[in-house]
Amino acid sequence: MVPIEAINLTYTTEPDIPDTEESDVPLDAEPDTPDLPKPPEELEENILAGDVDGNGRITENDGLLVLQFVAGLYKLSEAEQKASDADQNGVVNVADAAIIFMIIKKMEV
Repeated sequence: MVPIEAINLTYTTEPDIPDTEESDVPLDAEPDTPDLPKPPEELEENILAGDVDGNGRITENDGLLVLQFVAGLYKLSEAEQKASDADQNGVVNVADAAIIFMIIKKMEV
């Protein structure tokens, strides 16, 4: 083991911190968030929008499945893809996972 007093940390360069510019957005402005979809509704074939795993509830697992699908780590069935498309725009992407997580958060309040 190296004695503590033998360790010498030196920094040779300044950290790369980007220049910040003043923003026109007031500090108390509301954040831009997408409009939440209507409460989850049943799609054709009794598919609940946002209920990716088909257990009848919208949970964190549903959002995680969408993220895994988007990352190419999980293959969704046709029914799962329909349920994953939370914003009903015909594309399953990160925005759908975000909407699912927002729905969950709203349900917890």
